[in-house]
Amino acid sequence: MEQLDYKFHEKYTALKKRKLLDEGLERKREAELNELYDAMKDWVSELRKDNAELNEKLVEKQDELEKARQEFLEDIRTRDAEILKLKQLLDEKAEKNNSAATGFPCLAPEAVLENSTPLSPKRKTPFSHGKVKRVQLSEDVHHSSPAEEKSE
Repeated sequence: MEQLDYKFHEKYTALKKRKLLDEGLERKREAELNELYDAMKDWVSELRKDNAELNEKLVEKQDELEKARQEFLEDIRTRDAEILKLKQLLDEKAEKNNSAATGFPCLAPEAVLENSTPLSPKRKTPFSHGKVKRVQLSEDVHHSSPAEEKSE
């Protein structure tokens, strides 16, 4: 019986050692997992901060771009106004030169062309074009005489 007790005691101590080793490994693994989890949480929080900073920079760049667009459009408007003003001055100068050359200070050649007699409204209406088409169509149609109709 003592021998049996001794064998049980040996098995018991072996199991106890294995259990303690397993518990130690489990604790060690659990501690490692906790460290990894904490490191992941820190990494995620850093990524969120970086993301927020990048979003702020993006908004700033978009604002700068919009401001540059507005300035560019304003510059274009200013230049267009200057070009229009210069064209008007050039036209006025050309008009003065032309009126001085023709002897008529009020009427420049361009003004005479613009004030020429307008065409009659009959020629401009679609209805008048319709009459012309109808006349042309009626002229193109072959009319047979009553004698020709009887023979057919």
